[in-house]
Amino acid sequence: MGLIDGCVFMSDKPLAAAINVPPKDRASFDGKDISVPYDRHKRTVQRIRVSGVVRAGSVAIPAYSTEYVGGVFLLEPGGAYHGFTGSVSLEGKCSEIKTLNTRPTLFQFLEMETVCRPRSLREEFSNGQLKTSLFVGDRQFVFDPELINQHVRTVAWKEWPDILLAQMYENPEDFPPTR
Repeated sequence: MGLIDGCVFMSDKPLAAAINVPPKDRASFDGKDISVPYDRHKRTVQRIRVSGVVRAGSVAIPAYSTEYVGGVFLLEPGGAYHGFTGSVSLEGKCSEIKTLNTRPTLFQFLEMETVCRPRSLREEFSNGQLKTSLFVGDRQFVFDPELINQHVRTVAWKEWPDILLAQMYENPEDFPPTR
């Protein structure tokens, strides 16, 4: 099993942050300057937790004694945010949040170049705010956050059948190495 747990900043989605604030702490933005919700939520974080499964059929690279393991996490597509009242902290205090958003959107994991084109994983993966781990037997292996963005690459599904995995392990100049 895989697990992603931690907090993401909501400053770029202030209206989505607002629906998760407890009703007594909500502010009305009707008729106000567009910058008001952005100012209010500039430090807001949301606690998310999503589990995943290891894809069947990991690929072994015998020469390097390495295995590539694929994880599948079910995320909400698009930009629709679900309300999980109490899953945010206006002050950015992740450790104090007890309610978890268990249905995060794809946009809470990716930095987007455009609505349809991801640029990279969000900074929260590499700064340790989002912890990614893999459970094997009775042990939990947490990925080193400093290494995540250095080694993450995006490969389209249609390219996978032609990828040379042993060469991919060598971090080639031409990515991905294909037949």
